[in-house]
Amino acid sequence: MTSHAVVDQAIGMIVAMAQVIPEEGRTVLWEDTQHTNLKLR
Repeated sequence: MTSHAVVDQAIGMIVAMAQVIPEEGRTVLWEDTQHTNLKLR
Protein backbone atom coordinates (compact mmCIF):
# COMPACT_ATOMS: atom_id res chain seq x y z
CA MET A 1 0.00 0.00 0.00
CA THR A 2 2.71 2.45 -0.94
CA SER A 3 0.23 4.84 -2.53
CA HIS A 4 -1.84 4.95 0.67
CA ALA A 5 1.30 5.89 2.60
CA VAL A 6 2.08 8.67 0.12
CA VAL A 7 -1.44 10.10 0.45
CA ASP A 8 -1.11 9.98 4.26
CA GLN A 9 2.23 11.79 4.02
CA ALA A 10 0.68 14.49 1.84
CA ILE A 11 -2.15 14.92 4.35
CA GLY A 12 0.45 15.12 7.13
CA MET A 13 2.26 17.90 5.29
CA ILE A 14 -0.98 19.84 4.82
CA VAL A 15 -1.83 19.38 8.50
CA ALA A 16 1.60 20.64 9.57
CA MET A 17 1.78 23.57 7.19
CA ALA A 18 -1.83 24.78 7.44
CA GLN A 19 -2.26 23.85 11.12
CA VAL A 20 -5.53 22.02 10.52
CA ILE A 21 -6.88 18.69 11.76
CA PRO A 22 -6.31 15.58 9.60
CA GLU A 23 -9.91 15.52 8.35
CA GLU A 24 -9.51 19.07 7.05
CA GLY A 25 -6.16 18.14 5.51
CA ARG A 26 -7.79 15.27 3.63
CA THR A 27 -10.53 17.63 2.41
CA VAL A 28 -7.96 20.17 1.21
CA LEU A 29 -6.06 17.44 -0.66
CA TRP A 30 -9.25 16.03 -2.18
CA GLU A 31 -10.47 19.46 -3.33
CA ASP A 32 -7.08 20.28 -4.84
CA THR A 33 -7.00 17.03 -6.80
CA GLN A 34 -10.50 17.74 -8.09
CA HIS A 35 -9.41 21.12 -9.44
CA THR A 36 -6.19 19.82 -10.98
CA ASN A 37 -7.71 16.64 -12.42
CA LEU A 38 -5.27 14.39 -10.52
CA LYS A 39 -6.17 11.06 -8.93
CA LEU A 40 -5.44 10.01 -5.38
CA ARG A 41 -4.20 6.43 -5.49
